[in-house]
Amino acid sequence: MAIYQQLTNSIRLGPAKRDELSRAVERGSKFFHEFNESRLELAFSNFDLEMKKALYEILFFLHVNDPKYAALSYMTKEVQKVGGRLQEVEVPKTANLYLEDCPAGVVGIEELSPRFQGEFLDHLKTYLQTDLPQVEGPRPIYSVASLGSIGTIGHKKTASDLDLQVQYELGPFLIDPKEMDDAQLFDMSKALIHYYGRVFGTKQKYTKEQMATQETRALLMAKGKARFRQRLPHLYRVLVAREGGKITAQEKIELLEEVIYLVNTYQKFCLKTERTRKDKLLKTRIGRIQTYVQEKYPEAEVYLFAYSNDDYRDGKHGTTLESKEASGSAYQLILNYETLMPGIQFTPMVPIHFLMPEEVNSKRVQYERLVNYLRFHCLDLYDGMKERLVDLGSTPPLTLDYMIAHSGAVYWESFKASSGNLPKALLNLLRLEMLFDPRFNISIMELVKQPDRLNRYVQDLEPVAEEPEPQEEEEEGDFFADYGIVSGAQVEQEGEIMAEADFASGLSIAYVLKAEELFPRLKEDPWWLRYKALKIGFSAANQSVPSEEERDRISSIIDLGFALHIRISDVFGPAKKNQPISHRDQVLRYLLDKAFPMSKRVQLERIFMGEVVAVSKFEWELKSLFKSSLARVNQLVEQSEGSDQTNRDEYKIWYHYYEKHFEPKPEVVTPDILSHLKVARDRLRIGYEPSAQLWFFKSIQKKDNKDEKFSAEALEHLPTEVTLFQHPDFLHGVTHCLMNGYYGVFSKGTLFERHTQVELAASNMDLGKRSANQYCYITPDLVERLIERITRSFPPQDYDYRDCIYKERVITEVMVCLNLLAYGRVSVLYRDNLKVWAVEFFDHPEVESGSDGFFEAYDLLFSHHGIIKSLQTFLDQQPFRHSGEGAGKLMFWVNPNSVKTGHPATKRKQKEEDLAADFEKAALKHLKFGKKKKGA
Repeated sequence: MAIYQQLTNSIRLGPAKRDELSRAVERGSKFFHEFNESRLELAFSNFDLEMKKALYEILFFLHVNDPKYAALSYMTKEVQKVGGRLQEVEVPKTANLYLEDCPAGVVGIEELSPRFQGEFLDHLKTYLQTDLPQVEGPRPIYSVASLGSIGTIGHKKTASDLDLQVQYELGPFLIDPKEMDDAQLFDMSKALIHYYGRVFGTKQKYTKEQMATQETRALLMAKGKARFRQRLPHLYRVLVAREGGKITAQEKIELLEEVIYLVNTYQKFCLKTERTRKDKLLKTRIGRIQTYVQEKYPEAEVYLFAYSNDDYRDGKHGTTLESKEASGSAYQLILNYETLMPGIQFTPMVPIHFLMPEEVNSKRVQYERLVNYLRFHCLDLYDGMKERLVDLGSTPPLTLDYMIAHSGAVYWESFKASSGNLPKALLNLLRLEMLFDPRFNISIMELVKQPDRLNRYVQDLEPVAEEPEPQEEEEEGDFFADYGIVSGAQVEQEGEIMAEADFASGLSIAYVLKAEELFPRLKEDPWWLRYKALKIGFSAANQSVPSEEERDRISSIIDLGFALHIRISDVFGPAKKNQPISHRDQVLRYLLDKAFPMSKRVQLERIFMGEVVAVSKFEWELKSLFKSSLARVNQLVEQSEGSDQTNRDEYKIWYHYYEKHFEPKPEVVTPDILSHLKVARDRLRIGYEPSAQLWFFKSIQKKDNKDEKFSAEALEHLPTEVTLFQHPDFLHGVTHCLMNGYYGVFSKGTLFERHTQVELAASNMDLGKRSANQYCYITPDLVERLIERITRSFPPQDYDYRDCIYKERVITEVMVCLNLLAYGRVSVLYRDNLKVWAVEFFDHPEVESGSDGFFEAYDLLFSHHGIIKSLQTFLDQQPFRHSGEGAGKLMFWVNPNSVKTGHPATKRKQKEEDLAADFEKAALKHLKFGKKKKGA
């Protein structure tokens, strides 16, 4: 009898252990089924028809790689000009979804959830004119699972992307006993001996020529055999040396372990070339499927993330050195346990960690040993469901050593925060900090299995009032009008409700636990469990934040950040009559009521609409708490014996963005901290407030359009008028609006596409000085032309986020504006090759006092010593090259109202162009350009 067949019955479990494993399988299988089906129900209740169609075709084409789909025709919609008008038209397209020799097949696709299996099969017949075919041979796709908000209270009905993990095995998961006879094991052994020999040769740095000599080949064979004998002594004796002798029961177990090691190592290393080829083919074809689905169903917003399970189980999720979205060495397995594993399985596969006792699942070595016994058919406990199991790895506690080794993740979060979503980054950082505490080092995946596990750390619960019966609310025309919302500055001055005592601390844990009583499904919701964990982790039980005041601040910001994350603005308005309220809306309304009493409600609404004072205060609070959390984590690492083990090149990128962008200098034009605000507005109103000496930039939205599609979804919650930005300098404010996308194409890609309209608030244009009011005023047409000039002069920039570590910083564009709203003022707008914008200005009182004379003789103005000196000083302090390799652009603009020329009133645009040319000529005549210092 072959060696393998003699060993498969070597693993004999005692009654107690067998019973423990059997109960774990029974409990885990039942729990997973109920958990996944419940999440599927929530997900499908929020999917529209387009999303369902996209999902069904993804599943189908992952399963089928057929030459008949090499030129698959389909229709998509595009907005085109027809007869001078924008119209949505259907256009034909072709996709190539066939890739020769690419493995295909979805394990278990014939047994999808009854919730959508029938719909899936009907879709194939109706839209693809096919039944579900049988796929011969091994199927590589073992899991298609959701990422992110799908099936949680963060799942927005029409606004959530469907991010799918497509996970595949590059070799067979279940070992075929027919391929385990002695001859095949012997061939694997020979291949592994050769591999060990090559590894030795590589370490010795032998050349190809040396490796080819008979003497070296003999040496490599000897070294390979020696390594094989050392690592697999029983297998060497029985299979390679063919020595006889009795084998004890214990030696049989050891021999079985060696056979398992042989097969796994052979597949991983000896078949590496073939596995790499398969991996590349699979990723290429999955990319094609994504492109096809995105073009056919553009409203569905579906993204596919391809993982080999080998990389997934090791926590290898790309690197920041290759992708801006990849956290690389920052999180690794933390990402699995916190974000990836809690997703919904759309294929009928059961992750094995659900079926393991906690004792096994908490130790990776034990877990992997048991999985190998399952794969090699040494246990019969899983026989009824073997074909439906997927190995995503174990979910052990996150030890302090592991957290310290990944402490560089705090700077990954600062990297992400600097590019747009600071509230989310702070919540991630607080969660990371919490995991350093051994009491709280339970992953979200484990909290899904035991949602009450952290409840024991809740202290002094306050009594919670009984919930009143829900009352039907009447619809209102404008929800915001009910609160009489005015500018944030006015509220501060009046000292209104913002000062109420309930503003300081966050939602009580008692109300968090009460929510789980009212809405039991929250205990299956990974987003909710993360929120609850944060609330408990930074409650009175917290030991790293001794100040109760700071814990209150953290608790409050957790509420606010979570509310933004799940888009609580969806329930700002009253519920609609005679319509059922979804689970999500019920939870959101509960949170809005309990976590945001009146003072906080006003603050929350102002932040959502982007009101400048509220957003500024929010940003200050976020950054303050972010830095405090980061400092606490760094202190923990310094006091430990371990050290951060994240990749140093990745770390340089993360730290650069923290250092350069987290606390920018005053002249730097900063991006919004809330990504939902970065959208073009219908109208942009600009004005000046003399009492505050600030320019304001307001968004004006139309409310009278009857077509609901007219308003971009991101703007539906906004009132008619919102102050977006305030700044002492007009040019800084204009640049902020351009950089953050407030000015641009409104409703882009739709039938209602048009450009943002700019208007000046004429009643607010007193500039405070006679010279400015008389000579430096601006008009709507002038502002439009100035914005267009900036847009042309600062085109979209080729920029790679990695440039910060690979390139020397240089200034790429400089635009010098003269007499913009102040006589004698030189305003300089500039941008560097790292995509950082800045505005500086220099006033010249001696020029302002002589404005009447300079108005008549502008040639004296352009060559004025003070103006030239200010420009020279600025350029000397910046890494700007006027000529040669890497030369930047130097551009000029003059307020046409500030000087007298012979241009007729109808030639204002020509006057601006001529003045700019004259100013450039005069300035270049006096400016000196020398060698610039590096990195200035």
